[in-house]
Amino acid sequence: MLGYPAANYNQSTSYQNLGVPASIAFDFADTTRYHATADPNMFSVVARYRGTIAQQTLGQAPTFLSYEYGANEVLGSATSGGALPVFPAANYAALLTGHMNAIHATLPATKVAIFTVPDVASIPFCTTFKPYTVMLSTGAVTPLKGPNGDLSPNDLVLLTAKDSLAVGTGFPVGTYNYLNPAAPGNGRPLSNTQVLNVAEQTTIRTAAGLMNTAVDSVANRPFVVKVDLAALLSDMATNGYTVGATHYSTSFVTGGLFSLDGVHPTDLGHAIVANAMIDAVNARFGAGVPRANANDYMTATASSARPATTENVLAGMRIDGLEVGLRALFGNRW
Repeated sequence: MLGYPAANYNQSTSYQNLGVPASIAFDFADTTRYHATADPNMFSVVARYRGTIAQQTLGQAPTFLSYEYGANEVLGSATSGGALPVFPAANYAALLTGHMNAIHATLPATKVAIFTVPDVASIPFCTTFKPYTVMLSTGAVTPLKGPNGDLSPNDLVLLTAKDSLAVGTGFPVGTYNYLNPAAPGNGRPLSNTQVLNVAEQTTIRTAAGLMNTAVDSVANRPFVVKVDLAALLSDMATNGYTVGATHYSTSFVTGGLFSLDGVHPTDLGHAIVANAMIDAVNARFGAGVPRANANDYMTATASSARPATTENVLAGMRIDGLEVGLRALFGNRW
């Protein structure tokens, strides 16, 4: 790693860290999307018009490299409520195979770590808000309103719905607004882009599963190791993660494993992912790479031991209403 690219923009050689935010497998060896938007964009900042990511990576003749594509191929669909299509899994599989062939043909001694595609519908961006509330008069559980009527218990209300929820949209008339109790339900539905329904979740998870089948197929090669990010994030979503005496979770704001955008891991989350890669590499290749010390990346103000304060929450969010209000109504069921 060479640090944040903007600090070394005039560096005469390619960066060793060529990870571009929002890039997909297609971009590894094709510059079509690099400058499709007005500069500056992250391709311009990282790739710097020096050729494809593949050319710059292989041109440095690394003995080891990591390859992490697939999550962005499905993330856009999840965060847009299914409005954006998933990248075709068959195309991803073809690209992945082609890239591994090219890497090995050019650098036959180079080892590669490939990450599996996680369930992006399980991140806090998708799971923070519940698709139901209660009637103020009776306490009866009542579904929120979506673009096609009542939401099902398994539909996901996205973080982008926060401003609408805060004014009562999505809540039926006469129901409790768990985000902002001062604004009762107005009966207006949430939009399609604010809800990820069950069918859309299935499409995303099916695509991720097929992509991971492709990862499994190339992971059998002797120069490749699979880093099972999907399994790691699934376990953290179910069981959390304990460091010393502090237990962390994937809960929004208070969990400590995800940042305040609800999508990207915190420093601690990244350290845990890094250790998963280190463990896989050491086991596969008999290496002795030292693990990161998770204690160095703990954030006391974003853990279950000491939750983040409300002023650190995204603008307009009322975590006190979300957590305290619904716990009062639902008890341990919330």
